[in-house]
This record gives sequence, C-alpha cells and structure tokens, in this order.
Amino acid sequence: MTLYNTIIKPVLLYGAETWSITKKGEHQLQVFGNKVYRKIFGGYFEQSTQTWKRRHNVDIHGLAKQPNIVATLKLNANRLRWMGHLMRVDRNRAAWSIYTSTPMDAKSMVGTGLTGP
Repeated sequence: MTLYNTIIKPVLLYGAETWSITKKGEHQLQVFGNKVYRKIFGGYFEQSTQTWKRRHNVDIHGLAKQPNIVATLKLNANRLRWMGHLMRVDRNRAAWSIYTSTPMDAKSMVGTGLTGP
C-alpha cells in the first residue's frame, strides 16, 4: 500500500493532470486503481463454500480507506483552479489576505518555514 501511495499514485496523478479527462478516461483510471488495490489486498477464503473469492470493488474501497483515484484527481484539479484564481486576484481582496495570513495563536515550526497549532 505504501509503494502505491508514494510512487504509483503520484506519477499517475501527475500524468493525468496534462490529459483532458473524459468519462472513458475516468473509468480507465478507476479500473487501474481497483486492479492495484485488488493485487495489494488479494482474495479471501470463504469458509462456507471452501473456495477463494475475488474481492469486489466495495470491499476494496472499504479496506483502502482512501478516496478513489478519480476523486483525488478532481480534488487536485479544483485546487489548481483555485490557486490560479488566487494568483490573479487583487492583493487588497479578502481572499488574498486570508491566504497570506497566519492564525494569531500559531507557533513557528523551527526549520520548516511553516506554522503549526
């Protein structure tokens, strides 16, 4: 699971950002994600029939506990769209001041340039 999340998924999402995603493309991405999860989690042994069964998509998503690849891709696209809007907005607008402000009770995390709780 770690290998998929750290190597495969980011490469796939990076490549997908350059495509015009159609419904067919979304379906193909979802099928690929399901195949990878199915390989990671494997099948299961059903005691009543004494046979190995293949996991269904609902089972896979329950085990993964992560949004599917298409939902992640759409979320990233919306974030990019928002950042594009934010970079074009007038610096005197409320959206820009909220973006550049830090909470009053935030403490600097030493060496990161970030603030935390």
